[in-house]
Amino acid sequence: CGICNFLRLFFRNRTKKINVSVPEIADAASRFLIGKSFARLSAKEKESFLNAFSAIRFKSTREWKEEIVYSIQPGSADLRTPLLKQVIQQEAFAENAVRRVWRWIYGSDSADERIIQHLAGEFRKSHYNLRLLMQEICTSAAYRVGSLCEGDYAAMKKAAAVYPIRRLDAEVLADSIAQITGQTYQYLSVIPEPFSYYNNRAAALPDGSVTDQFLMLFGRPSRDSGAPEERKSIITADQRLFLFNSGDLNRRLSNIHRRHLKGKKDRLGTLYMLFYSRPPTKDERTAYWQMSKKNNQLYGRMPWVFVNSKEFLYQH
Repeated sequence: CGICNFLRLFFRNRTKKINVSVPEIADAASRFLIGKSFARLSAKEKESFLNAFSAIRFKSTREWKEEIVYSIQPGSADLRTPLLKQVIQQEAFAENAVRRVWRWIYGSDSADERIIQHLAGEFRKSHYNLRLLMQEICTSAAYRVGSLCEGDYAAMKKAAAVYPIRRLDAEVLADSIAQITGQTYQYLSVIPEPFSYYNNRAAALPDGSVTDQFLMLFGRPSRDSGAPEERKSIITADQRLFLFNSGDLNRRLSNIHRRHLKGKKDRLGTLYMLFYSRPPTKDERTAYWQMSKKNNQLYGRMPWVFVNSKEFLYQH
């Protein structure tokens, strides 16, 4: 069930302290499922959440990275059934799920309330099928609109009449750089014992215990709570310094010439396809040739130009 999956992820992602209290667990579950903090719940709702998680206990193993999560009432899964039924019956559950999916796709959940209500209604009709919900959004006319507009940008964004420009998520950016350069990132998790090593895509990392400087720098959430605000997708000064000066990124970008451009006649066009998935325009080709006459090192620096450009860093 949804709550079972939530508990599995929540406990696996806890890395900071032992013996999290029942109200803390209830607060994270409430934020995750219905988009409200525990403090904002009614007395009856609070009682249901507390009863559902009251049997959970933690026990130290005296290992510095290990603890045991157990139930003091074996076979007490029936405690979760009333809670799950109660949560799903609330209108807030469907609306919260829609807002979360909208945020995944658009980077913000500030859509017009009529859009949220319509999608929430369709979500209930589909018996809470997330795949169908995402399909409806991604095949809509609203998803196909461009990012340029004339008029009140905030109002058009709220009405889904313009696609909001936003930076690539940390995992997507890491996977894009790895795919373009042909050098995958390696990830490490210090939990559980022994250490776990991952060579898969960043978007497929299993939990929040995986530590990586790049992902942390670019705002990957720690998954310590159910709040979507944990993810930070804005460009910061530290991120710009990294993109301009990183030695690791330099080594990766220098591999592009050997991997993709060797023997290619239209190397500029190849670079555009790699980074932008489109050929250069006539004006862009002209500008490049004019600048290359003044700077014979321009070609070698082009990958740096592309990776730092707004067209590469932002969804639009």
